[in-house]
Amino acid sequence: VITMAANELGGKYLQDCTLYVTVEPCIMCAGAIGWAQLRRIVYGCPDEKRGYHEYAPKAFHPKANVTYGVMEEECRALMQRFFQERR
Repeated sequence: VITMAANELGGKYLQDCTLYVTVEPCIMCAGAIGWAQLRRIVYGCPDEKRGYHEYAPKAFHPKANVTYGVMEEECRALMQRFFQERR
């Protein structure tokens, strides 16, 4: 998604963009978000096992604004339903 957005906008930095995701980004995704210099990240529910915050809390750009807990219960239910259907 980050690469597609950068290609569409004609650059490698996405300072004027906001990323909305259901679950807290993993470390690898957080690194990509940091390199793209996204300034706003919004996610619903935390990922206690694989979330970036546990292992690399400074992965995002220093000026990034992170909002979390948006519709947290709905996001958690969505993810639980997704994984139940895959098993």
